[in-house]
Amino acid sequence: MVQKFVFDPQTLIDEEKEKEKNKVKEVLSGQEEHDKSVEEQNAKVELAEKQKEKKGKVAKAFDVKNT
Repeated sequence: MVQKFVFDPQTLIDEEKEKEKNKVKEVLSGQEEHDKSVEEQNAKVELAEKQKEKKGKVAKAFDVKNT
């Protein structure tokens, strides 16, 4: 029995499409991770600024009472 090798260009096209989908998913997941880390850093900065502002208000309140 002789096997026939048949070249199917659609198979190659499908494989390339699948590879591109995987690349896109990989890039998007990487971008999402980066965005999350940036958001976390921004949240930390905002929290630190709010705490600093609160401390300033409390210090002013005590300064006003003492004078």
